[in-house]
Amino acid sequence: MLFHGTQSVYHWLETDNIDIEGFLSTCRDSLYGKYLVITSYDRGPLVPSVEQKAIGWRGDYGFMYSPAIDKSLEIPHDEYDEWYLFTKSLEQPLPDLSIFVEVDGFRLRDIESPSAENDPKGAIDYGEFFDLLKEQQDHFWDQLNKIGAETYISHGDHFIFASQDIDLYNQVKLQLE
Repeated sequence: MLFHGTQSVYHWLETDNIDIEGFLSTCRDSLYGKYLVITSYDRGPLVPSVEQKAIGWRGDYGFMYSPAIDKSLEIPHDEYDEWYLFTKSLEQPLPDLSIFVEVDGFRLRDIESPSAENDPKGAIDYGEFFDLLKEQQDHFWDQLNKIGAETYISHGDHFIFASQDIDLYNQVKLQLE
């Protein structure tokens, strides 16, 4: 199932039907000429190798910054990855950021209250979960707007894509429908 919406200047979608590798195999050319910041690689930091540094990758504070993306650039990816895409190279490293892909159950879509069938005794306090998720979502949008990334891409519990570039958003959405 594909969930989608808008928030501020971002168009977003979320699905469980694709991962980062699938995204790259269908939409990689839309990244050409842009700059990637990898903030999480398999739930952790990523440091560029000597070979990666030689072709323009750099690392700061556990984040890895790409040179301009082209057809030949190998983009490291695994599970629980989080990426920010920019239209220009960043002069300064990003500030200390929250890593949302590492938050269990993080999602952008609203979640509905569970049915009594799933929790017949009312043993789970879903109100607290909803409140925490709403806080995380608000923090996510605040952070994304603050750093001004063109696009956010992650794959953890769900594949999440949010972009200011409506053409890129529509291309990705079309591939997922």
